[in-house]
Amino acid sequence: MYDAKRMPDPSPPDTRSARTRARLVDAALESLIEIGYARATGVEVCRRAGLTRGALQHHFPVYGELLAAALSAAYQRTLEPVDTPEEGTGPLEQWVHRCNGRSGQREFKAIIELWLGARNDPEMAEHLDDAIAHGSALFSPSMLLKDRAAPIDDETDAIYRTILEAFIGLALGRAVNGFQPLGHEDAVVEQLLLLARRHDEHTNDRHHPGGTT
Repeated sequence: MYDAKRMPDPSPPDTRSARTRARLVDAALESLIEIGYARATGVEVCRRAGLTRGALQHHFPVYGELLAAALSAAYQRTLEPVDTPEEGTGPLEQWVHRCNGRSGQREFKAIIELWLGARNDPEMAEHLDDAIAHGSALFSPSMLLKDRAAPIDDETDAIYRTILEAFIGLALGRAVNGFQPLGHEDAVVEQLLLLARRHDEHTNDRHHPGGTT
């Protein structure tokens, strides 16, 4: 009988290595999401990944490097495309729809756990600070509104950050509510859509006098 645990893996070494790293990163994220930063130890990650401590140390000699990789993976997953209404909607309104589509993602809890971990653990912050800074750049208006025709002025930047901070709050609320939607979410999202829509329309009028695009 075929036994996957006993048969040699025919994959090339680089493929096996990437797969092992991915298992460790996934296990770290699940640990952070389900039991929190303080209990997401190397032993727990290895148990969830079904790997030895030696495998962890081989791929991530310093545990902080694994958590930094997990944070980067969480950022990327929250940026994965989601269905959004495109026609007739401006860039900020589209941003609200994208955020709303992602706000239930479990990875948000892992991100928050690591932000707090870096804040409260100076030694771990040395490994996480670069990943946190990279995430800030990924979620900056200059990156996520880069296709916007009008320039990103102070007002647009402020509204964008208001929307982002509101959704971080909603994601945190879901994280402590078993990842279930909060009762007030629809009302909050409706106000954010209204704010974004008004700004998009105002910007369109301001930069395209005499008509719309």
